[in-house]
Amino acid sequence: MNKTDKIYVAGHNGMVGSAIVKKLREKGFINIVTRFSS
Repeated sequence: MNKTDKIYVAGHNGMVGSAIVKKLREKGFINIVTRFSS
């Protein structure tokens, strides 16, 4: 994966999803897509 590729993380508020988002950001990925439900 390239650092600028769009990456969708489902469940980003959960324990696993938030850890994935954190690691991706630490590794320099900048186009992380998350979605909030209403």
